Amino acid sequence: MNKIIKILSITAILMIISSLSYGHLSWIRIEKAGDAGQSVRITVAHGHKFPEGGYQLVSEFVKAFYISEAGDKSPFKFEKPAEGLSGSFKIIKPGVHRFCFVYDRGVMSKTTQGWKAGGKDIYPKAIERMKTVQTGTSLIKAGGGAWGEIAPAGLPVELLPVKFGKEMTLRLLKDSKPYPGADIVFQLPGKDEKFIGKTDAKGEIKIVLPTVKGEILIGAEFRVDHPAGSEIDRENYAAALYLNLE
Repeated sequence: MNKIIKILSITAILMIISSLSYGHLSWIRIEKAGDAGQSVRITVAHGHKFPEGGYQLVSEFVKAFYISEAGDKSPFKFEKPAEGLSGSFKIIKPGVHRFCFVYDRGVMSKTTQGWKAGGKDIYPKAIERMKTVQTGTSLIKAGGGAWGEIAPAGLPVELLPVKFGKEMTLRLLKDSKPYPGADIVFQLPGKDEKFIGKTDAKGEIKIVLPTVKGEILIGAEFRVDHPAGSEIDRENYAAALYLNLE
């Protein structure tokens, strides 16, 4: 059984590495919007099929947490991570609530036997070495009132709304600093990803939403190449913002 689980985990990792060439995102979904006093269902998904996803990330490398309307941060535990990255959460107070995750597998090395977990110290003759970091942010507003300002959560990379409305302004942060030149994509349920532009010098981009209701996924993707002889050749980053507008 352990051997089967290990094989499945390696397969999932290779699928994620492969999917980066096609821009598939990972996101954290609020499957049912709720008001104060109600429970919501939270799921982390990955793939080209939004909002359900195609397959799950390797659970041991996923760290999820919740940020309350007051800004308090606490871990979010999945109910049965071996079966799926999902769980329920009860919204206690009105306001804007946030769920986030970080997926960091560490350095992967491409060898003559395929991709292996580990860096230059383990595979000094590797063909290529890279690190991939994916994050997701999901927002829900319980009760009335405005969305207000959404403060950064301190993720390695995160995409946040600066201005809400049919015309929305987004800001991409890497290590809490604005990041320019990243590709921004947009996706609606049952539709393919659509490239909409790049972040400007302030790490921002303005988009016009085709709808102001329902589930929306917006993603940012970029890579950082390192000089020859470095510990790794490149870093891949992807940040997803999920909104369920009611």
